[in-house]
Amino acid sequence: MAKSKVRGGAKKHRARVASRNQKLTSAQTRMQKLFNEAIQKEMEELKKQKEESEKEQSDVIDVQEIENEK
Repeated sequence: MAKSKVRGGAKKHRARVASRNQKLTSAQTRMQKLFNEAIQKEMEELKKQKEESEKEQSDVIDVQEIENEK
């Protein structure tokens, strides 16, 4: 007897393959979502750092301008 008959035939095989593909797709989608969230969080942190550094630089420039005016 062939293995395919023991395991349920072509119909069962197609069902198993469809199930496997669906699991892989959902896992891939879940990982992509987690990756996107992590990247988004990192981008927000970098924007905050950039704003803080620009603010510090503008403060330094303001102090230097005040000192130069004296």
